[in-house]
Amino acid sequence: MEVSIKNSPTGARMLTKPYPKDNEARTLGLPADLVAQLADWISTRRLGPDDLLFATREGTPILRNTFRTRVWLPAIKASGLDFDVRVHDLRHAHASWLLAGAGCHGDCRGSCCGRRGSWRRRRGGCGGTSGWW
Repeated sequence: MEVSIKNSPTGARMLTKPYPKDNEARTLGLPADLVAQLADWISTRRLGPDDLLFATREGTPILRNTFRTRVWLPAIKASGLDFDVRVHDLRHAHASWLLAGAGCHGDCRGSCCGRRGSWRRRRGGCGGTSGWW
């Protein structure tokens, strides 16, 4: 997580937390082809369990504004979109696609997007067909 140095408990700009804001691990379903691509990425770069999956060449965290200006904004421009899109908007778009196209109900959608597991999901009640879980 990126924080201002003046608010950092350690004086560092980037802090790594083992878990997100609720102190619980998040579980996401991933399609098999993405898992294979990530496995290749990890193997090629010889990443260990304590290394960042996506980092600078030096292995340090990618700063939010660096990603935004060097990757995100050029990609938006190249896409031809004529409106602003934030990275966080992708989460909302994915949730909408799950509801609209995958036959996934709202409670399951939350767990598919990395929220706490739902009772329906734990009981196997998701009707989704997207192959992501």
